[in-house]
Amino acid sequence: MIKKRKNQSEVLNIKQKQAITELTRQYNYSLQDVANKVGISITTLHRWKKKPEFSSALEESFRELKEEVESEEAASIHKQSLVPNVKSYYNIQRIIEIETMTLLRIFKLMPTLIEYREKFETKDKEMDTRLKDLNKNLIDIERDINKISKEIEKLGLLLK
Repeated sequence: MIKKRKNQSEVLNIKQKQAITELTRQYNYSLQDVANKVGISITTLHRWKKKPEFSSALEESFRELKEEVESEEAASIHKQSLVPNVKSYYNIQRIIEIETMTLLRIFKLMPTLIEYREKFETKDKEMDTRLKDLNKNLIDIERDINKISKEIEKLGLLLK
């Protein structure tokens, strides 16, 4: 004779069912919190978790929760896609206004910016010319120093 297996919910007692609900729904609870809430010891909860009927019921509860969350997310996404988000529309409109105002300010400042750029380019050219002159002077000074050093060496040798 084949024995019929009892439904898991019939095998579990009320506290075990309550523990499964707490473990599944209260993700931020520790095992100790769940045990306290159900009114059992942590040792009992660990023992129950080792029992196949309890662990399979717990897995089933997690599976159901996952399906529930996924279906709620899908419904929410669908709902959001059907109803225009007024706040987002307002925010986008405001951003466009701000960007337009910024562009207008930039266009107003353009002649002044161009004028400054031209002045700085002229200054840059003047600075480049000055730097080249200074560089040339430095090279001349180094050459003169070398000549003087050589003459001092010659004098030193002659004096000996």
